[in-house]
Amino acid sequence: MSRPVYLLAVLLLCLSTTLTFAGDKPKWGKISEAEWATPLPQDYSDANVIILFDIGEMEIEPDGISFYRHVRMKVFNDAGAEEVGDIAIWYRDGDKIKSLKAHTITPNGKKHKVEGGNIQKQEYGNLRTKTFSFPHVEPGSILEYKYRNFNKRFSSLDSWEFHNQQYTLTSQFSLTLAPGFIYSSAYNNIPLPFQEPTEEMNALNKYKTFTWTMTKLPPLRDEPMSGAIYNFESSLKNQLVSYTSAYQFVAFVESWEDLGEFFTKQVIKKYIRKNKGLKDLVASLTADAEDEDAKALAIYKFVRDSIRTTKTDVSTWFYNDNVEKALKTREGTEEEKNVLLVAMCRQAGFQSWPVLIATSDYGVFSPKLYQLSQFNHIIAVIDFSDGGAIVDASSKYCPFGVLPPTCLVNGGFLLDGKQSKIITVKPVPPKSYRLDNHYVTIDDSGLVHCSTAITLSGYFTDRYGDQIESSEEEDFVEDVLLADLEAEFDLIDYGIEQKREEQVIEIFATYTSKGLVEILDGNLFFTQPTLVLNTNPFVDEKRFFPIDFQFPCTYHTKTSYAVPSKYFPADMPKDINSKTSILNFHRVSFVDSFNVTVESRLVINSALVGPIYYEGIKRIFEEIEQANKEQIVFAPVQNE
Repeated sequence: MSRPVYLLAVLLLCLSTTLTFAGDKPKWGKISEAEWATPLPQDYSDANVIILFDIGEMEIEPDGISFYRHVRMKVFNDAGAEEVGDIAIWYRDGDKIKSLKAHTITPNGKKHKVEGGNIQKQEYGNLRTKTFSFPHVEPGSILEYKYRNFNKRFSSLDSWEFHNQQYTLTSQFSLTLAPGFIYSSAYNNIPLPFQEPTEEMNALNKYKTFTWTMTKLPPLRDEPMSGAIYNFESSLKNQLVSYTSAYQFVAFVESWEDLGEFFTKQVIKKYIRKNKGLKDLVASLTADAEDEDAKALAIYKFVRDSIRTTKTDVSTWFYNDNVEKALKTREGTEEEKNVLLVAMCRQAGFQSWPVLIATSDYGVFSPKLYQLSQFNHIIAVIDFSDGGAIVDASSKYCPFGVLPPTCLVNGGFLLDGKQSKIITVKPVPPKSYRLDNHYVTIDDSGLVHCSTAITLSGYFTDRYGDQIESSEEEDFVEDVLLADLEAEFDLIDYGIEQKREEQVIEIFATYTSKGLVEILDGNLFFTQPTLVLNTNPFVDEKRFFPIDFQFPCTYHTKTSYAVPSKYFPADMPKDINSKTSILNFHRVSFVDSFNVTVESRLVINSALVGPIYYEGIKRIFEEIEQANKEQIVFAPVQNE
């Protein structure tokens, strides 16, 4: 996916009124009359609590880095007190948190301090957190906290996220540098005109201060189909380039080539080096291969299907120490499987390299920021004499050359020692199609018999495949496939056939139900047996962040009703033809003899959709929900 630019209009609005606190910073515990009187924002009038300001100041000197943060909030109702919950201050092992203060100021002006004994400390690997709750919170209260983080992480400055979980009136970050320091910045979702900071020089000590400010920021709320929200938030990532004084020169930023050489040597080569059994295995797998394509495919299938994908601690890339152990255990992490694939392809005579990427559910990769922490996944590149392929052997439901949907990214970092480089990825997604065919009949007792055949193709196989693998087939059919059927049913028969190289899964189920029909005055009122899109996920009036459909796709449903000849179709669903630039929804119904067929099709043209299209998308999903609730009516044939 391309880097999101959908929030440009919203952010331009957010930045239209820029407030800074330079020279007149808010004082601890001094609440102005304007702050006490702050109303709910017009563009987010259902807020329970808002952040009046969130100020971060990072001061970098030769002896260390001091980061100061000061946050002030206003609570509007009882739900706001609940929403604020625990405040967590995250930091790294080795950092020192100093001058932590927090208090509640109730509307009568009384201050309730958070005592030190009520601040809890926890450890998560190399991360640390201090948490606390505000006491005596009531509607109208002001909540405030501040702290200082001192560290010496010159090569890994903390980023600044302008958005918060609550609506933020003003978010401001300042970077102050002692003489001799040079920095660079990478921006995420900050419009170009506002990426340049204001600058201020201290005439006495020659310290330079750079300040970025944003206002009226929507909250990072949990909106349906949001994907990775932090892909769309506005954030600033600074890094120190170098420090020069009369006595020394220190370079903090390594080149991508240097980082690639380090990762290749310390991670990839260490894993590949011990590979007993690899040569014989590759020779056996490729013995009958007629050409390069067949060789590569045989190796890919082995890694994909014969090495079980497993999870491990988030701080480690591999489950096994080396290739030899992976071949014995027959399991490995997603990243490990792809490095194993690279090793096997090299053994077979191919040029092949691992590629670091940031998956779409992890974050946005910026080539301007020289940090390996931007990446969370490894895929593989295989070079042929007549071309090449970018592959990922971690999913059983992706054929050779098809990447999983979370790997639909623009670029990655190819690891080749000192020749490592940033490359373009841009995979082409497969055609993803879901076809539901329902055949409905009714017997003389009023029991509905339904036969359903579903064909999943493209990324729909990846979406449902793991659920099929991890459960009994009957449980999957009852609890997943038929879960949205709006009637009780008795499952009669079922079956699942997977065609992995075609990226197709075929499922059938037969079942009976009395709940799919209502008989009134001799008329038959059939409820449609639709299994998808029964509920509209878009119910909010406004949308702040893009909609992530994950991949372009089509939902196609066809339902045929075959009833006894003593009935005729009395009330048919009306045809629908709704279009936007993103969605197309069509429904038609027709009669063949005494039988009725209702056919609908939703086409989603784009995977990632900006909030400016929300109104049209919401309207179409409302139409779909209503269309799926409409009944098909058959009336008795009147004898003359």
